[in-house]
Amino acid sequence: MQPAENTRAWLLTYRDGVEPSLRSGGHTYDDVLSSHYSYDSNVKNCEKIRPGDIVVLWDTSNALGASVVSSVTSGPGKKRMRYCPNCGSPRNIRRRSEKGPFICELNRGCGHRTMHPRYDWTDLTVYSADYEEAFLPLSLNIPKEQVHAACDNDNKRLSIRGLSWQRFSNLLQDAPSAAVKRTLDLHAHRFTKSIDFAYPQEPPGGFSSVMARARIGQASFRAKLISQFGSVCAFTGPSPLATLEAAHLYSYAAVGLHHEHGGILLRRDLHSLFDQGLIRVSSAHAIELDQTLLDYPQYALLDGKSLEFKPNRAMQKWFETHRTQHSEQGWSTQISWS
Repeated sequence: MQPAENTRAWLLTYRDGVEPSLRSGGHTYDDVLSSHYSYDSNVKNCEKIRPGDIVVLWDTSNALGASVVSSVTSGPGKKRMRYCPNCGSPRNIRRRSEKGPFICELNRGCGHRTMHPRYDWTDLTVYSADYEEAFLPLSLNIPKEQVHAACDNDNKRLSIRGLSWQRFSNLLQDAPSAAVKRTLDLHAHRFTKSIDFAYPQEPPGGFSSVMARARIGQASFRAKLISQFGSVCAFTGPSPLATLEAAHLYSYAAVGLHHEHGGILLRRDLHSLFDQGLIRVSSAHAIELDQTLLDYPQYALLDGKSLEFKPNRAMQKWFETHRTQHSEQGWSTQISWS
């Protein structure tokens, strides 16, 4: 799928690990690379990010990941701002080194230098752009100049910069990056369609409020598995990233933790069957099917097939536990595995 000319995209500066005193406001955010990006009304373009937009996160040197925004929330907040003691400006007073003086660079300066800027709290709006569902890690060695050239403006200091998705897509030439691009295009396309779609006649419907438990760290867990295994389903082989889910080899509902070596990538239908115990992995690393699946040719072909990788000892133990628990329950009895 070619990126649409009107695809909206943003380059977001992710500053995890940067000493707060080097930032213009001396303020930290609760950004999580694989799930959400936080910012406030002092940041240019703060009101422009919206659901369906593609975001690329980078640390001013490397592209770290990309995703499609699923929601944007906002609310009142406070921020401790740093002010120039000479002209009173709260913007662009920063230090260029960890121990150097703060310099007021408003409109190229009042130029005042000080080791003791003034601090005060100010009311503002805080935003959080959530993109956990579609997040994909990137490991790109793209020259900074090319990244800047793909942006819509020349202001390199902006934390949120408009990005030409078409120009940036042209930088994604290697196979893994091209797969990421296709997946993001698909997510953005589907999201836009879901917004634009309207029924000729609205059917009865609506929503009810429910309490649900969200899995913390699920996107990071999936990203780690993609980095480890690539775009490969453990049962069937290479598959589009959009079809692959992070499957735990144990009951996450019971444990609530993402154990190292405790997951594989599976196609969505196979993930469901694995969770129900209808598919298991033998001690010989071969796929075993419940008898009820053998009537379906697409699944019957998997029976006895070896995994796409050789599991390490930790994974072998998880597979053994999975076999044992489901054997005790019986092949066709569903238990809460996820």
